[in-house]
Amino acid sequence: MMMLHTLLAADVNAKELVYTRAFADDDYGIYHVAVLHALLNATKEYGDVTLVPYPQPITQSRQMLSLLKGEADIMWSVTNQAREQKLIPIKLPLLKVFSGFKVLVINPSRREELTKSADSRTLKSLTMVQGSDWPDIDVLTANGYSVEGEDWSLWFDSMYSMVSRNLVDAFPCNVIEVHRDLERHKDKYVTLEQFHLLKYPNYEYFFVSPDNPT
Repeated sequence: MMMLHTLLAADVNAKELVYTRAFADDDYGIYHVAVLHALLNATKEYGDVTLVPYPQPITQSRQMLSLLKGEADIMWSVTNQAREQKLIPIKLPLLKVFSGFKVLVINPSRREELTKSADSRTLKSLTMVQGSDWPDIDVLTANGYSVEGEDWSLWFDSMYSMVSRNLVDAFPCNVIEVHRDLERHKDKYVTLEQFHLLKYPNYEYFFVSPDNPT
């Protein structure tokens, strides 16, 4: 009877931690969720916690709103001043410095233009694309690059389509994710530019609401 009472009490006291996500596929966020599991396993003194994904994928700005409204508990994204003012950043750089290492996805027709000798002036003459609510837009434009904001789409489909159709010249992508994403979009007329790397301070953190710091 004591054993039954203990098991029931543990079940009642179990908490759910809802995390938001940008994509619905099962392989998205595997690393980030693994880090969360490791954190929870290392802090058992705070009780049993079950990780639960938000019901559907949403934009970064919508993820922030979900935390502020109490619909979700935690998100991960690149940081900026506005996000750190509205939310509590957990300053463990999830991708080390590599979220700020960007290579260019281009239409193969751009190869002759983007040779090894092309300098920053050439790159700044290009029109690039980023997600409309990504902090990267502010960083790139502040440094003289021409960037269009594109509405969120699953696995950046619209960004890759814009490059494929020559509606923009380049899509700067994270070095960690780009090869996986190119494989996902191998039906499109895109390729990886071989000679240039955009590098800037860019850190990806977990964030929680100031109303839910625990």
